[in-house]
Amino acid sequence: MINFELTDEHKMLQDTVRKFTLKEVEPVAGKLDRSAVFLEKEFMKIYKGMADLGFFRLLIPEEYGGTGGFDILACSIIFREIAKASAGMAGAYMPPMIVCGVILNKFCTEEQKKKYLPLHASGEMITCFGVTEPGAGSDVGAITTSFVREGNELILNGSKQFITNAPVADLFFILAKDENGKPCGVLVEKGTKGLSCGEPLSKMGHRATPTSEVFLDNCRVPASNLVGEEGKGAAQSLMAIELERIFCASENVGIAEAALAKSVDYAKQRYAFGKSISKFQAIQHLLAQMATGVEAGHALLYYAIWDVMKNKDVIKKFPSLPTSVVKYYTGTMVEEVTSNAIQIHGGYGYLKEYDVERYYRDSKLFQIGGGTSQIQEGLICKNLLA
Repeated sequence: MINFELTDEHKMLQDTVRKFTLKEVEPVAGKLDRSAVFLEKEFMKIYKGMADLGFFRLLIPEEYGGTGGFDILACSIIFREIAKASAGMAGAYMPPMIVCGVILNKFCTEEQKKKYLPLHASGEMITCFGVTEPGAGSDVGAITTSFVREGNELILNGSKQFITNAPVADLFFILAKDENGKPCGVLVEKGTKGLSCGEPLSKMGHRATPTSEVFLDNCRVPASNLVGEEGKGAAQSLMAIELERIFCASENVGIAEAALAKSVDYAKQRYAFGKSISKFQAIQHLLAQMATGVEAGHALLYYAIWDVMKNKDVIKKFPSLPTSVVKYYTGTMVEEVTSNAIQIHGGYGYLKEYDVERYYRDSKLFQIGGGTSQIQEGLICKNLLA
């Protein structure tokens, strides 16, 4: 018998995240979204609150201040619950978890782990994932950022684009090619000469989180800042992106859940032609379609998490079929659900004062980030035809 019931520990975590979100995130979500400038003070308060509750300790071994497990379901719960209030703040949780929880945890030297993982676990250090470039997104092999060795140093040159958390990051994971053209992971700390970030970009959605360009101009770092085996940076990144797709899907499901809940409440309260619009079959059909999408997204998400946990120690090619499927499906589903939410709200849904307008804008990101929907279609077929 397949059991979809959360454990008592996961239920407690879900309750904790919900209470935190209602108290700390939801009251400022609209403000964070509508502000013309990045609200760093409000952002950092929420980030610290997440750290105080131990959200960053997940995936990290106990000896480095973590909880000692590889609990992808727990991470997914956090993404979903925070995304219900602010997809942007949920997005801020992603780079630290894939950089430290996956890449540094698995590939770094013991010295690097001792230096960085405790700072991540406590929330004292914010990280970002520097892979995408102005001319290279899903095609990781097309990156042009590179480095050369000079004595015991690496000199990096290039730029990265659309890097979440970059303006507030303390540690940058940079994917760069060595002198032989092989991708490598390199760690660059905030304040390193030659490292700079652009101004936060003005985005359609996920506006609570700062996203910017990253520039590397003769940026010198110790050669010991290489991550893992030289030339294996692409494999490291792909392993991280495997989990990134689950986390993207988790956010998608969370946004869709919130949009459905708001729509059900509104349909019950709004009256037209002398009765609640929830009594009209057209509205019921929209709600039914939304609920079906959310429930299917849940099921696919749980299956993808189960598959990753089952095969986490198995050597395999990335990505797996379930992670591509869940990201692809939920990316389409959340846009449809949030669009229906606006339709149910009518003219009010088109106003920024109503959350469903923000949900709709937030819904678009993960058809692009983490590998576009078109890339997912190709990967799904590649798995099928292998």
